[in-house]
Amino acid sequence: MQVNGVDITSFFSYSSYSAWAFDLQTGYLILIGAAVAAMICSLLFLVIVRCCAGVIIWLAITACIGGLEVIGILFILQAKGIQIAQFINTQLSALSFDTLIIIGSCLIAAGVFILLLAICLRNRIRMGSKAVELGAVFLLQNCFMIILPITQAIFITATIGALIIGVVAIYSMGPFTFPDNIAFPLVSFTNGQIIMLASFLAGALWTLFWLQGCNHFTLCSAVSIWYFNY
Repeated sequence: MQVNGVDITSFFSYSSYSAWAFDLQTGYLILIGAAVAAMICSLLFLVIVRCCAGVIIWLAITACIGGLEVIGILFILQAKGIQIAQFINTQLSALSFDTLIIIGSCLIAAGVFILLLAICLRNRIRMGSKAVELGAVFLLQNCFMIILPITQAIFITATIGALIIGVVAIYSMGPFTFPDNIAFPLVSFTNGQIIMLASFLAGALWTLFWLQGCNHFTLCSAVSIWYFNY
């Protein structure tokens, strides 16, 4: 079937499915290795967060403020005609004097504003860093939670893929018409096909929410066990 000269059925043809299956068969070891590496990196990151979450947060805030101030100063120096690095001069030479002054001043003002916010909210930032450390302790004592996002993403992606394929398969049952060469075809269904489509959509949505419920149940049960035992 073609829409505006483009064949859209080839995407869902048997050859396409065969190519996807072949790619999965040849690259499954890479996918498994990437998943394992991601979990190991997550554990290492949690260890770092557990040890120095406060330091990381304050360094990030300081780097943000310092970066804004330095970039703003570079813009103003460029506007004043002071030679900096050749790469920076080349990138900023296309901007006018007024633009450089306005952007530089805004960046410096933004850095000062963030600094004032950090000073005023320093107690809340400390509290947030302690909460992050507590979350890292929980995940380190429940390492199986690391795989929860990965498995959840795999199941939801597979369900959504099955949903799309099923809708396209049911959608293709009806006769297509393109009056006035419209982009989306008009399809007519029998009563049985409408019931089939509604049942399929209801079942697919129920499956998605069931997977989300399993995720919430696993997370809540782990938090409850950890809270009452530690």
